[in-house]
This record gives sequence, C-alpha cells and structure tokens, in this order.
Amino acid sequence: MTMQNRQLGSGFGVGNEFLLFKDEKYQGLINHFPKEKMQLVHEWINSEQENKQDITSILDEHTLALIIPDILVDLNITRLIKILPNIIANLSDEIKELFSNEAILKKLNKRFINSIKKSMPNDMPNLLDEKSMSLFLSKENLAKIHPEIMAYLIPAILDLMDDEALKKASFAIAKQLAPKNFRAVADEEYFKLNIKMFDDQITLKNNQRTISFFANNSESNAEFRNKKWQLDHTHIHFEGNGEEREYKIYDSRKQLENVEQGRERDPNLDVVGEIHTVYKRTSKHGNVKYIAVGFLLKIGDENSNFEKILNQVENLDKLTEDKKLDIFMNYQQLFMPTFEEAQQINSIFLHSWASLKSQTPGFRSGLRFNVVPKTIEISQKQYDRFKQLFGDMAELTEEKVLEPIDRKADHRQPRI
Repeated sequence: MTMQNRQLGSGFGVGNEFLLFKDEKYQGLINHFPKEKMQLVHEWINSEQENKQDITSILDEHTLALIIPDILVDLNITRLIKILPNIIANLSDEIKELFSNEAILKKLNKRFINSIKKSMPNDMPNLLDEKSMSLFLSKENLAKIHPEIMAYLIPAILDLMDDEALKKASFAIAKQLAPKNFRAVADEEYFKLNIKMFDDQITLKNNQRTISFFANNSESNAEFRNKKWQLDHTHIHFEGNGEEREYKIYDSRKQLENVEQGRERDPNLDVVGEIHTVYKRTSKHGNVKYIAVGFLLKIGDENSNFEKILNQVENLDKLTEDKKLDIFMNYQQLFMPTFEEAQQINSIFLHSWASLKSQTPGFRSGLRFNVVPKTIEISQKQYDRFKQLFGDMAELTEEKVLEPIDRKADHRQPRI
C-alpha cells in the first residue's frame, strides 16, 4: 500500500496562540494503527525473553513509517534529549543525508524554526533558509546539533519526507528505540483522558493575569498516557487585547482564508476568555509536568454554576486576597460540562506546545492540551461581574513573554 501525505499550512496564529481546525486530525496517533497489532506490541513490550529482538521483528517498515513521527512527539522532550544524539550518531550516512534535503527543509513551518532560533539563538544558524539549514543538518554535523534542538527538528523533518525516505529513516530509528517507547501503540486507551471529579471547597486567587480556582486537599485526579495526574487548579484567562489567548478554533482552513479575505466574520471574535483545568505530576527525576483541559468562554445564556460562585462574593469589590468560599461543589464539572460529550464523539484536540525560554520544567518539556471545541457560556452580567473581581490586567513584561514551540510543528501529516 502506498502512503500519501497531505501537506498542510501553518497551524500557528500570533503571539502565544496556535490555530486548530475542526476538520483536521489532532489525535495522539494521526495514522490508523490496527488493534490486532496493538496487542502484538503490548506482548512484545512486556516480554521478558532474553535477547529480545527490536520492534522491526514485529512491525514492517511501512507501519513504522506511519507511526514513528508520532512516537517521537509522544516522548517527553527530556527523554528525547537523552536518546536522540546516540540514535542519530548511529545512523548510516545514507540515512543522515535524508535530513539535509533542501526541498524538505523549505517546507518547515517558519514560525516553528524561528521560535527555536529565538529561544536558542547561539545554537541555530544565522540564516534559516533551506540552504543554511541544509548545511546545519549535514551528515557531518547532524549528530553535533544541540540535543534540545534535535528533539524538535528530527520529528518535524521526518514528517515532511517522501514515503520512501520516511520508511528508511523510521526503520533505522525504530531499531534503536527501547520497548517502553512504543507504549502509545500498545493500548488503544493510551491517549484517552480519564477524569475523576469530587466535591471540593474552592479558594479563589487573582494574580492579575488570571482568576484561579483551587481545591483544598482535593482527591480529584486524571489518568492520561499511562500516568496518574493530580488536579492542580482551574483558571480563566480574561483576554486583554488577545495577549492571553493560546488557541483559536476554525471549522477549516478555508474558513480562516475567508476570514482573512473579509468574506466571513471571525468566530473567535465572540470568545471572551479561555478556561483551563490543569493537572500535574512529579516525575521520578523531580520535574513537575502539566496537562490541561481547555475550553473557550463566550457570552450567552446565564450559567447557574457560575452564579453559585458569584453569590459567594456578592459583597466583594475586587479579589485582592485569596478568598476561600463557603461552598462545596464539583467545580470541575462547572468548567467541563461538555468534556464527556466531546470525548464520546472524538472531537477533542490533542495538542502541545513548549517554551524553551521558560524556567518552568513543565513548559520546557511541553504542556499537553486536551482542547474541547464547544464553548462554555456565561451571561454578559456574569462576565462583567467576573471582570470587576479581576480588576486591571497586569502588564505582561518582556521577560515573561514565552516563545511557544509547537511539539508537532503544525501537526502530523496524515498518510495512508
């Protein structure tokens, strides 16, 4: 069977935002992987057989080509930084040369490589045109590239290769990956976010960038990618001139084109904020990692759950100190009324971005989003009250501005 890829344009907006399109795939695995092969991989991973053969003993080069870019993107950046230099060093010159193809490098998402350059200016070429990048990625220099840059560039370039080149490179890389690196294709529930929610007492906090909702000693948690995550908080971004926006959602790229050409009104103009419920876990190396469930907020019908919280702060002019509310409620359900519905119809966008400039390990390694395209509504009166509690937005100083790098460099290209 011949693989065919669909070349897509940029998935980035401006500032910190990325663009998402409802008619495109944002799954953990973009290309289909058969259930019967998942069981085969599961048994191979868990086999304790001595001198166990590598993954190429059970998966052919065509199948590996379909999944290896996603496998690499699924691995944490900290993991890729450790393993990629040796993998690249062990590749044959023929395979290394595939990464310096100027025609492929010309297709690289410009904001993607510009963001890497801004974050690590001394480790990237002075010019980012295809000729300069080709020299930078030459077979003589490929294994010498900064490992953190390698962790972003290698999966992105792999994804742009033609079918035959991708087969060769994926096969060679797959042979060197440890069994545990293939967990994403060993369990069909791997990318499904399972959330356990309980009633909690809420504490409101205002950092002048967001209003956050913290639960006290909450037992609420989530399971995602074979890991358990503890509820941290939920926050609302009140978008001041768009500076807090992290994503925009369109029906299609055609709709975006219509908006840019003035033929259609931008649906994102109705969005007045974003709501993110954040979970965290601490790795065995002590690094804190995060995942988030994101919704868009817009003006519409009155929200009875929001009203319960507003009633608790009716005598408060502005939220200047932490406010512990005298109610117990499942506040996650307040912010995620459409999550399960979206999960059932497979409309959740799995996306991630990182910032190499950030001092927070969780952001450096990639913040993973589960974005629900359906909006949450509150009334204009409720929104105005929240804005009153929030007050003026603090200035976003230059040192706090992130340079986001999309882990998928737009997103994986579907192939068959």
